[in-house]
Amino acid sequence: MAPVRVILDGVVIIDNADAPQGGSFFGMGKHEVTTVVSLEAGQALSFVVEVRHTPTGAGLSGLTIGAMPPENENMMAEAINIAAACDVSIVVVGTNDDWESEGWDRDTIALPGDQDYLVSEVAKVSKRTIVIVNAGSPVSMPWLNDVEAVIYAWFPGQEFGDSLVDLLVGDVEPSGRLPVTLPRRLEDTPAFEHHPGRNGVAKYLEGRLIGYRWYDTVGREPMFPFGFGLGYAHVSILDASKSGTHGVDVAVHNESPRAGVQVVQVYAHRKDRAGLPSDEPEQKLVGYSRVKVAAHGTTMLHVDLDPDAYRTWDPETSAWAQWTGNIELRVGTSSRHIAHRIAITL
Repeated sequence: MAPVRVILDGVVIIDNADAPQGGSFFGMGKHEVTTVVSLEAGQALSFVVEVRHTPTGAGLSGLTIGAMPPENENMMAEAINIAAACDVSIVVVGTNDDWESEGWDRDTIALPGDQDYLVSEVAKVSKRTIVIVNAGSPVSMPWLNDVEAVIYAWFPGQEFGDSLVDLLVGDVEPSGRLPVTLPRRLEDTPAFEHHPGRNGVAKYLEGRLIGYRWYDTVGREPMFPFGFGLGYAHVSILDASKSGTHGVDVAVHNESPRAGVQVVQVYAHRKDRAGLPSDEPEQKLVGYSRVKVAAHGTTMLHVDLDPDAYRTWDPETSAWAQWTGNIELRVGTSSRHIAHRIAITL
């Protein structure tokens, strides 16, 4: 991207001509440059932004500009004092498009700023602390064992507030399940050892072991596993049996005095491992189904498995390779919470 100058009342306050390339605009922009200026309320100033456009290459220019107001130096202490006087403290933390984007890679999974400190200090003085994570990807939670509950809200949009209240007061049963694995540390993630590559070349050395497939295969303990999620009701799997090769029948029971939801998941594991490639996953998700169970009720559920559950794509032959031999179907509520195992032979 072309260099930019920001001129305030005739004075150049920002010039990013020497800023290194990368970060914004899918790596084609420049890293953020900031400055601090003193302003007086009611004062009129001229504000000019110059973009030095070079009509070569892609011929594109753009900029992102913003301002932060002065911070109240006592906000942290004020929040902690309020929490100490409350029965329940609800702390909303997270990120936004200043911190994560499809246009660049994060170099940390820690919450920005002093948010981890805020949660930790509130948890020390509050009777009960509930943390709402408003982020679009995994973040670390060093305070996890000090709080009573965590709701991972992701980026839910403009109805976030109304939906959150419905969940917190119990009008709606939390029924979401994690579509990704939440790691304990950035160093625990599959691509950490290989990213961003060497000499301008990024090699995907983890192969097919991405996401939960990597954690389950290498035995790395996540903070929360793929498919995990809790609700107010305790809904458990009582029993499971095969229904042909591509179906599983499951008995689900709700021990609670209110209706609950469970997402039953089925993973397939190849028991005959000899001769399999090094990136063959320990298990893979082959089916799942969401079920609502009445208070103190038991429900039978049928889970249809993926038609390609027992096939693997072979890039060398450009064709599907059919599994054969002994297969174990693992029925559970996450990739790490397996309640029943079913043996089949192909």
